[in-house]
Amino acid sequence: MNSDKRPLDKPASQQARADGLKVREVLQYMSALASLHANPRTGNLLLSEALRDFTNALEPYAGIRASELGSVLQESKERNRISRGKEKPKISLPSQLEELPHECVEEILHDERYTKSQLMELGTHRFGISHSRLVRLNRKDVLATISAAVDHERSLRVISQEARRDAAKRTS
Repeated sequence: MNSDKRPLDKPASQQARADGLKVREVLQYMSALASLHANPRTGNLLLSEALRDFTNALEPYAGIRASELGSVLQESKERNRISRGKEKPKISLPSQLEELPHECVEEILHDERYTKSQLMELGTHRFGISHSRLVRLNRKDVLATISAAVDHERSLRVISQEARRDAAKRTS
């Protein structure tokens, strides 16, 4: 046995492959394994479902090396723990979000005191934007999505007004 190698160390070629393995490759393997176990007669449906859940949960990390995944997840966990303390609402949303005029929505969008979760509530209740879509976005993108919804509603209102005006001209 080589004196600089411990018995449990991987050979250098295996270590190099392990360091270069991307999370994407592991996800592909997990997905194939989930498909293999998805057969109700010969597979394990609970294992298949769990593998698919893990694959979906790790998809955002597909571009990093598998050897870095643990530290990246730990950092993410720390950031979430720290940010949970910061995410206390400093101001409350107005009632009747469904009927809130565009001007009030824009005031809320420009007010830094509103939290991401409050903005998500506004987007969901006022504009019907799905919660699952907003939860994946960062605060800046939630703001942009709601702002685009405001612009869209305004455009629809202008189109409707022009159509009514055009129809009134044709009838007279």
